[in-house]
Amino acid sequence: MSLLDAARQGDIQALTRLLNLALQNQGMTAKVGRQAEVLHITVEADSTPDPESVSRLIHRGLAELRPAGLHSVALHGRPRGEVFAHWSQEWCLAGEPEPIPESRVTIPDLTSHQQPKVSLSEGLDPQTAHGADAAGRRIPLKELARQGDPDAIAELLNRTLSVKQIQTQVCWEGTDLEVILTGETLPNPHLAPRLVDQELRKLKVAGLETLRVTGYQQGSEDTVWSVSFRPGQSPQATAAESPTIPPMPAVGRPIRWSDLKPKVIESQVWQVAGMGFGLALFLWLVPFLSFVFSPLIILVHELGHAATAWLFGYPSLPAFDFIHGGGITLQFPRTWALVFVVYLALGVLAYFFRHLPLTLGSIGGVALVYTVLCFTPLSEMLAVAMGHGFELLFAGIFLYRGLSGFGCQYPTERTLSAMCGLFIILYDLRFGSRLLTSPEFRAVYFEGKGGLLDHDFTRLSRDYLHLPFEAVVVLFLLACLATPVLTGLAFWLRNYWIYWVLRLFHPQDLGY
Repeated sequence: MSLLDAARQGDIQALTRLLNLALQNQGMTAKVGRQAEVLHITVEADSTPDPESVSRLIHRGLAELRPAGLHSVALHGRPRGEVFAHWSQEWCLAGEPEPIPESRVTIPDLTSHQQPKVSLSEGLDPQTAHGADAAGRRIPLKELARQGDPDAIAELLNRTLSVKQIQTQVCWEGTDLEVILTGETLPNPHLAPRLVDQELRKLKVAGLETLRVTGYQQGSEDTVWSVSFRPGQSPQATAAESPTIPPMPAVGRPIRWSDLKPKVIESQVWQVAGMGFGLALFLWLVPFLSFVFSPLIILVHELGHAATAWLFGYPSLPAFDFIHGGGITLQFPRTWALVFVVYLALGVLAYFFRHLPLTLGSIGGVALVYTVLCFTPLSEMLAVAMGHGFELLFAGIFLYRGLSGFGCQYPTERTLSAMCGLFIILYDLRFGSRLLTSPEFRAVYFEGKGGLLDHDFTRLSRDYLHLPFEAVVVLFLLACLATPVLTGLAFWLRNYWIYWVLRLFHPQDLGY
């Protein structure tokens, strides 16, 4: 059955797809639900959609389709990210749309089971953005979601899935909740339903018996995958029959390495990286701003020394050095109880994953490597090296967060994260190049802390690596240059390393 035929029969998914295809060129999206013979449509845009143009477009399209079983339409408009409508219109499918007074605006009830009505007389006030009951009392968003309000559920799911660049639409069909996921790249048919299920079980949505999750890719007119299951059960995704759909693992077959593909790099990623580099370069070129941000690097540097020392049994205390500048980490004699705690933690992990041979083998490998490091001078060398090592590690984490949007609620967070990561790299590149090219700067570095404590590269060169000082600095500069390259590769190939993380610790998500 074609998309148009399904829409003419009143299929909500088909109507949703057609409306979104019609609105996407104008930067708008539509959420569609049905209550008896009433079709509820909520249109969202970056700013409040124009009621006249939107209603004219939708009225004309529905008049041509004449979906079966529907008598009237309730159309609502609101800015993207808000829960409540700014305007509403109602009309019979055989008539023309007529605006209704703002005092009559109510939250679209897309469910067929009883739900509390929420007044919008205060809906446009940012202070009451959670909603209000008939007595004017504010209702938290999570409470609205527990009561089954589809817009509140969609808002909370969007917050969870926004890091994966997935938009959510929600509507009720009796006691079945329909969740439609749309992304620039196809939402993962094995992970996305589980994420939705976990969030809905946390909310304890009233009246929910069956959950149906459907995945689309932006620009496609067809369902790519769909899955129905009861909350808490293991969903099994099935692909729709369409030649335009990319190949998927057969139902019941575990996901294999050969099923994976590198992540598509969207234009937004390049924009974030470019803007982050521009801001980082500006901070790096202005001496005062570099000085203001340098305590962040000092803090990360000393935390690297302290964390590595604690890992190998040496209690340590990082601090700023207000006498000679920079920072200093006070390290105390080894406490074997700390080493025992590490082995105990590895033992607990081994017991927890005792039924997974691959995971047990990996934990055993980690224990072997830790033992070799702990009982040789390599542990002391790592404690010295991981000051600068933590700087690059944190730079990579910040940069990856900017590229992927992981944990970011607002677009500006991605740019600022990329800026922080790239600033640390630029700062370290300047530090290393000055050690190579400036005799004065190198002489000051060789003096150490008050002539008593040597700096990291001096100790690494003389006591552990037994290499010329310049060679150690060159290795550091190469590590600085490798950090953004490796971070970019980790982002591009993240489907592969996430596969192995799941394969080790949660293989059921892959069908094993």
